[in-house]
Amino acid sequence: MISYLKGILVSKNITTGGAKVVVEVNNIGYEVWVNKKTYMSLPDISDEVCIYTSLIHKEDAMILCGFLSAQERETFCVLQTVSGIGMKAALLILELPLKDIVSAVISEDEKVICQIKGIGPKLAKRLILELKDKIKALKDELALDVVQSDSKKENYADISEGFKEAQAVLNSLGYTGDEISVGLEAALIRVKDKNDTQEILQNALSVISGG
Repeated sequence: MISYLKGILVSKNITTGGAKVVVEVNNIGYEVWVNKKTYMSLPDISDEVCIYTSLIHKEDAMILCGFLSAQERETFCVLQTVSGIGMKAALLILELPLKDIVSAVISEDEKVICQIKGIGPKLAKRLILELKDKIKALKDELALDVVQSDSKKENYADISEGFKEAQAVLNSLGYTGDEISVGLEAALIRVKDKNDTQEILQNALSVISGG
């Protein structure tokens, strides 16, 4: 296993498939896939960089994924043990602060996990169910100082008329209170106009349906 790469940052690009960088070590260029959080934290081209890596074996390729810390790499490996969570989804989840991920799983707070595009309530529940014991062990192993989440359901009618109307529409469609709470929590983060009922509904429904 390649534990980390320490060398010169040759290039960094964001493509339709994700963000990737090339690190040159002893005249060899290593292509590494990273998430946007890691990408934004990298130094300038031609500067020295140290990236912790995990090697993914696929039928037709071997892919290096890169992280800012060994802790993130370990969490990435644990996340991929969940059915339905592959390399790309695990990288996206790690755009959240590591402590928030661990805290959300331990506290069974689906709303935090559902902030990630493509992670809906069903997958968030599965992730929490399958990872709770592993995350507790990881928390102790990495000596993370994690405070359990104390998330409360919000009265979205108090935010804006748009959220009030969206909440009413979701209720009329037969969604449960938990599903509505998860969807609107994600919409609160994503939408630009908190009075745009249609935009709020589109974001909330996308999360509820797992899109």
